[in-house]
Amino acid sequence: MKPQSRPDVSIVVCTFRRPAWLRQCLESCISQRGLGAIAVELLVVDNCPMASGESVARSLEQTSEMTINYVHEPQRGISAARNAGLKHATGALIAFLDDDERASEHWLSALLQCKHDLAADAVFGPVQVEVNTAFQHAQFYGSFLSRRSSAPAGTRLMSSIAVPFWRRDRRLCPDLASCNVLFDPSSEPFARLRFDEALGRTGGEDTLFFTQAAARGAVMYWCDRALVTEQVSEDRLTERYVMGRAFRSGQLVSLVPMMLAERQPRLMLLSMLIGAAQMLRFGIVAVVAALRKDESSMVYSTNFAGAAGKVLWQRWFRTQRYGNIED
Repeated sequence: MKPQSRPDVSIVVCTFRRPAWLRQCLESCISQRGLGAIAVELLVVDNCPMASGESVARSLEQTSEMTINYVHEPQRGISAARNAGLKHATGALIAFLDDDERASEHWLSALLQCKHDLAADAVFGPVQVEVNTAFQHAQFYGSFLSRRSSAPAGTRLMSSIAVPFWRRDRRLCPDLASCNVLFDPSSEPFARLRFDEALGRTGGEDTLFFTQAAARGAVMYWCDRALVTEQVSEDRLTERYVMGRAFRSGQLVSLVPMMLAERQPRLMLLSMLIGAAQMLRFGIVAVVAALRKDESSMVYSTNFAGAAGKVLWQRWFRTQRYGNIED
C-alpha cells in the first residue's frame, strides 16, 4: 500500500517534451534501494503545454509502490517548473533530478546518509554523461558535459561564484546545479527562497538559487557515491553547442553576483577582468592549436568561449535556452 503520511523525501522531476526519457528517469527512481522505511514521493512537474509527460506519470502511478504525483505547470520556463516543484512537493526534504537522467540504485540513500551524517543543508552528487564512443571527440564531450569532482565524499563545498578564486580550492567548487541535489527547504538558508523567473528562459536559475543559499550560510557537501547518468541527444554533441554552453556558463559567473539579494559588483568586475585576461590567453593558444590541427584546439576554444561569457554577460548578449526544447 502506498504511504499516506507526509513523505520523508520528494523527488522532483521537471520535464518538457521528453516522455521516453522521462519514463526511464522515473523507473530509476522507483527502483531505488537501501531506503528502508523512508517514505518517498515522486513528483513530476510537466512544463509542456500539451502535457506530454502526463501519460507516463499516470501509467507508472498505477503499478508503483512509490507515491507518484503529477503537476502540469503551464507557465513556460524552467524557473516556473522548479517553483511549482517547491510549491507542490510534500516531503520534508526535496531532491531534484532532470528528466534526461537515470539515478543509480543507491543514489537517494547515499544522499540521505550524507545529509544525516554531516547535518548538511544540501548535498550534491556527480552527473556522468554517456556519449557513444563512435562520435568524434566523444571523450571531450563526455568530460565537458559531466559534473564531476575529485573531492571525496563528505567534502564541504564552496561556491565558485560567491568565493573569489584565491580563497577556494577548485576541486571543491563543482557547479551548484539542480541536476543532482538533495536539500532541506525548511532550513534557514532555503526558507522562502525561489527560482528567479527572470532566468526562466535563459537558464542559470539553479546556479543563482544555490549560490543565494550559500550566501545565506547554507552548509553544503559533496557525495561522490550518489551517481546519476545523463543521456545526451546528438544535436548537443557538436562544437557549436558546447561553445554556446560554455559561453552561457561564463555569463553566469558575472551575472549571478548582480542578482544576489545583496549585490556583489566587485565580484562581477573581478570576473570580467579575469575573463578578459583569459580571452587573450586561450584565444592565442586556440589559434595555435588549430593551425597545428591539434585536437586540444576544441578544449582551448571552449575555454575562450567561457571567458568571453564573463565579459559579455549583459542582457543583450543572453540567449534563450528554453524555447522549443529544454536543456
